[in-house]
Amino acid sequence: MDDSIVLLDGLQIGETVTVSVIRGTVEVGTVTGQAEDLLGNGVGQFEINHAAAPTVCWEGVTPEIVPGDVVRVEGNFPTDDLVVSDIDLLTEVVPAVGGQSFTVRGHINANPLPPISELDVEVRLLGVAGLPSNGRWRTTATEAGNTIVYDPATPGDFVATFTNSENDGPVTPQVIAAAASPIVLEAQHITSRDAAGEITGGTAGMFGGPFGPEDAACPALASRAITTVSPARINAANANADVIVSGVTADAPAGSGAPTVSVTLSDGVDTVTAAPANVVVNGDNTWSARFPGPLASLEGNLAVKATHGPVTGGDAQNTRTLLKDTVRPAAPTVSPNGGAVSGPTSVFLAGGGGDRLRYTVGNGGQPGPAFNSGILFAAPFTVVPGQTVKAIAVDAADNESSTTTASFTQTATPPPVVRPPGGGSAAIIALAPGIGSAKSGKPGGNDTATAKWRAPLANGAVLNGFEVRALKTRPGRSAKIRPAVVVEDRNAKKLQLSLPAGKYRFQVRAFGPAGKSPWSERSNQVRSR
Repeated sequence: MDDSIVLLDGLQIGETVTVSVIRGTVEVGTVTGQAEDLLGNGVGQFEINHAAAPTVCWEGVTPEIVPGDVVRVEGNFPTDDLVVSDIDLLTEVVPAVGGQSFTVRGHINANPLPPISELDVEVRLLGVAGLPSNGRWRTTATEAGNTIVYDPATPGDFVATFTNSENDGPVTPQVIAAAASPIVLEAQHITSRDAAGEITGGTAGMFGGPFGPEDAACPALASRAITTVSPARINAANANADVIVSGVTADAPAGSGAPTVSVTLSDGVDTVTAAPANVVVNGDNTWSARFPGPLASLEGNLAVKATHGPVTGGDAQNTRTLLKDTVRPAAPTVSPNGGAVSGPTSVFLAGGGGDRLRYTVGNGGQPGPAFNSGILFAAPFTVVPGQTVKAIAVDAADNESSTTTASFTQTATPPPVVRPPGGGSAAIIALAPGIGSAKSGKPGGNDTATAKWRAPLANGAVLNGFEVRALKTRPGRSAKIRPAVVVEDRNAKKLQLSLPAGKYRFQVRAFGPAGKSPWSERSNQVRSR
C-alpha cells in the first residue's frame, strides 16, 4: 500500500477525534485533532497526512498502513476498530471497442464483501498536455455515466467502467492514451460515520499504480520497518518451511559502525530470536532474517519484531503478526447431502472448523482457499438433478479440510425445502460466533484461562446458547481437544475454564433448535495457570 493517509467523513464540525493505527498489539501511529469542513458541505472531515487545509500529521512516526492493520477511531461516540481492507488492482486501463470508454478490474479480499457503493476507483490525469487542467477521471456508484459492479463469475472481483470524467467531459481517445500510464490509479473502500455515531464501511485499501506524494509538510514514512514476512501464514501445507523476515533500516550515527538488526518471533509465552548468522544487513540498508522451520515451540498469532542498533528512535514500524496454525479444520456438512431430487433444490452448508466455507457445483472442480477457487458460501444456493457439490472448510491460516461431496440425481419426489437466512425461522442454523481475545489465568492461581466471544451475526436463527472447547497445543503434534463446555445463556460473552496447566486456544459455537453452528476461528494462545 505504501500509504499513510486516513480520511474520516460524517463528523460534527469542531469535534475532537483520536485516530490510531494498531498492528498486532503495537500502536504504530496516532494523532488527535478536530474535524473541519474541508469539502464545504457543512459536514466535518478529519484528514491525516494529506495536502488538505489545515495540515494534520501523525504524531512522532508516520506509519506505513498495510492490510490487516486496525484503524481505531475514538471520540464522543463508541470506539470503533476498522480492519484495513486488502484491495488489488488486477488490470491497467483497458480501452473498449470504439474508443469511448475504458475499464479497470480489481479484487477486494474481504468477508463479507462491502456494498458496491462503498468501493471507489479513481484515475487521475493531472497535468497531461492537451487535457483540461483538472484531469480527474473518477467512477463511483453515483458518478454520471460511470459504473462499478461486482463480477458474479469471480467472487470479490469488481469492474469499473469510465465514460465521463468528474468535471471535464466524456472519455476520448486522447484520454484513453493518457490513462494508459496514469499518474494515479487507485481503489479504496470508503469509510464514513452515520448519524448514530457508528463508523460504517472499511478503511482505504491497497493502491495500485504510482501513488502521488503525501503532504510534504509531514514526516516521511518510517525508514526502519519490516516490509515482508514470508510465508504470510504457517499452516499444515508449509509447516516445515523457513520463515524469512525482511525490511529496511536506517544509517547509524556517524562513527558508530554499521547498523544492526535483531529479529524475534513470540507467541506471548515463548520467544525465538534469529541466530546472528541468519541475519544479513546489506549495504543499501535492506536486511533479512531466517528462522529455520519448523517453529516447534511457537503457536498462534506470532508477534514478529525487529530491533535496530545503533540507530536511534523507537520500534513502532518494526512489528508484524504471523499466524501459525497447522491443524486442519473439520469438513463441512451439505444439507441435503445429495441423493434423488425432482428439480431445483436449495442446499445449505454448515459445520466445519474454519472461518469460511467454499464450494463448487457441477463442473466447478475442486474448491480451494483462494478467491478464484470455488465460491464463498454466504447463503443457500440451488442445484439441479445431475449436479455434484464439493465443499471444504478453510480457516484463517488457509488450512483446508477434507472435501465433502454430495451428488444429486433425478427422482419424482418434491425437493426438500431449506429456509434462507433472514427468514426468522427456528429451522435456521446460526452462523459461527466471532472469537475474542482469550486471557491467561493469574500466576499462582488455580490453573484457569478465560475464553471470550461475540454473538454471531443475525441470520434469522433462534439462539439458545454456546459450546466452548479448549485446544491444548502440543509442539510438533496436533492440538488435543478437550470436551466442550455448554453455556445455556444466549447473552453470554465469556467463560472461565479450569484446565490442566499448559498452553491453550479456544473455539466457540452457537446452538439452537435447528442445530449447532460451525466452530469459530481459534483464539489467541494463552496459558492456564
